[in-house]
Amino acid sequence: MTAESLACQLIDRCNQPIDASLRQRARLHVLDWIGCVYGAARETPALSLHELRLRTGSTPSFGLGRLDYDAAFTYSTALGNVLEMDDLARTAIVHPGPVVVPAALYTALQNDSDYGTLLEALVRGYEAAIRLGNSLDAFHYQRWHPTSTAGVGGSAIASAAICALDNTQQLSALCNALSVSGGLWHTRHGNSMTKQWHSVHTVRTGMAAAQAARYGFSAAEHIIEGEQGWHRVLAAQPSADEITVDADWAILKTSFKPWPACRHCHPAIDAALMLRETLEPNRQAEAESIAVADIAAITVDTYHDAKVFCDRISPTTAAEARFSLHHSIAVALCNGTVLPRDFEAEALPQANIAHLRQLTTVNSCPQLTANYPAHFGSTVSIELKNGATIKQEIIDAMGDPEWPLSADQIRKKYAMLCNWGIGDCTQTTDLGEAVLNAPENIKVSKLLEAAP
Repeated sequence: MTAESLACQLIDRCNQPIDASLRQRARLHVLDWIGCVYGAARETPALSLHELRLRTGSTPSFGLGRLDYDAAFTYSTALGNVLEMDDLARTAIVHPGPVVVPAALYTALQNDSDYGTLLEALVRGYEAAIRLGNSLDAFHYQRWHPTSTAGVGGSAIASAAICALDNTQQLSALCNALSVSGGLWHTRHGNSMTKQWHSVHTVRTGMAAAQAARYGFSAAEHIIEGEQGWHRVLAAQPSADEITVDADWAILKTSFKPWPACRHCHPAIDAALMLRETLEPNRQAEAESIAVADIAAITVDTYHDAKVFCDRISPTTAAEARFSLHHSIAVALCNGTVLPRDFEAEALPQANIAHLRQLTTVNSCPQLTANYPAHFGSTVSIELKNGATIKQEIIDAMGDPEWPLSADQIRKKYAMLCNWGIGDCTQTTDLGEAVLNAPENIKVSKLLEAAP
């Protein structure tokens, strides 16, 4: 193994010792991902997979009901990002949870591993996915889905860690996984589940690369920086320094998402909720919502990618609504909160919300674009019919390191998602408590016995 390769340096970084505080942080990401899976249980893929309740079997599984292993894997991995509430490494624009957590979870089940091993593997997988994502550029994000392209490296490293592969085997797992990474952003055009398929493919590929490395499959070591390699193909101005720089563990800078919409919508949602508090004291306590009739226009100034992805004035499906700044802001202003039900098909034509969508204009702001992706910011301005204008600027979205969600808020998010997806269920409560508090020496299969 040549020490100079970026892949070797990344593996060396990922293999640094992990302390108890990092493992505790990893528990929150496991809880968050499981909540996202259960929250999406109303969605079409989940309903279809209910038909696959074939056996209880002796193979441990995770998913609604007792599915066979392969069905449970596909079910949970696909649903982890449906509601757009999955965690985010903003500088990498990578959502590590949907691709690293299931890779660690299902490899742990296959290997009868304990919970502590899973938690350490998750930290290492996040490190790989986020550092790889940080090394890419705007050229990449315009064309490729980083959660898939960079995330496959995180899936491979997490799986390799649980399999206790040596450094040479880890190198093969990482490099072979990256050699077939992909995920075209065309998926965001039209109503499809291709983005969810990216997650399934990414996790399967990372796990398979680790398994192949265990069986002796070698790899081209300089796959990241080499001629015709990962950087040369996927980025115009890649940064090797982002892979090798000495920094805190990347999982500590990962954001949790409080709202069920594309992260590009979140700073504007936060601003709209603050503006609603400005307007609401002038209303009677029993009022249904803010005085929508008093609003003449809404202007959103945001960074360029937010406009590209979420300038959608008339969404027609739940998936489109989650990528609509217009809809997200209208919901926040009308309801004073933003919940999964607000993006269902029946919520889209509601008169007040539809009216506010049509009053909303989205602009790309050069300064906010210059600050991105280190900061996800937006400014929302509301012009009232009486001539007054109120404005709220957000520099960092709720859930970012500068405005973090507490552990209690993440627990409440988990409970909300479980109640939305499958109803009030004692088993999901028990599972959540086990994820947060179970001893590290418990087998993962035993931990998941509480799963409904």
